[in-house]
Amino acid sequence: MESPSGVSPHTTIMDNKVVERFFSKVDIRDDDDDECWNWLCGKVSRGYAQFYFDGGRMLAHQFSYEYFHQEKIPDENIVRHNCHNPSCVNPRHLELGTHQDNMDDMVREGRQGKQSGIDHHNAFLTQEIADSIRDDYSTGEYTQTDLGYIYGVSQKHISDIVIGKYW
Repeated sequence: MESPSGVSPHTTIMDNKVVERFFSKVDIRDDDDDECWNWLCGKVSRGYAQFYFDGGRMLAHQFSYEYFHQEKIPDENIVRHNCHNPSCVNPRHLELGTHQDNMDDMVREGRQGKQSGIDHHNAFLTQEIADSIRDDYSTGEYTQTDLGYIYGVSQKHISDIVIGKYW
């Protein structure tokens, strides 16, 4: 398989069918080295991409690092995103480092705070929708369970919006 962007792939660690399946889940819009290659499928907490193969799973950016750098990730290291995009698998955006290096990056970039509302990585509601939820609830015509069904979220999430915990 020819690799995108002229990056030399590692062909001995990964089976070609696995590699093809991996790339079928990646959005590579063009050969711009600076652009993120975003993962299009399953993600775990905080938006990190995951890839299932050989009966197990691996974070997709780790798979990409091992594939393109032709080496296993040393136990004392982690793969860091220098683009700060957890769903990116562009090998040019990935580098080895320590957990402390990653924490230092997080503080330097101001990403250590707890995010809520539209700033949360899993948010799909908007401020306007949250305001509508509060308005609908205040009429007394709807229960929190009703609103959860209408807006596609849990009753607990509706409760948190109504009491102002979120949004």
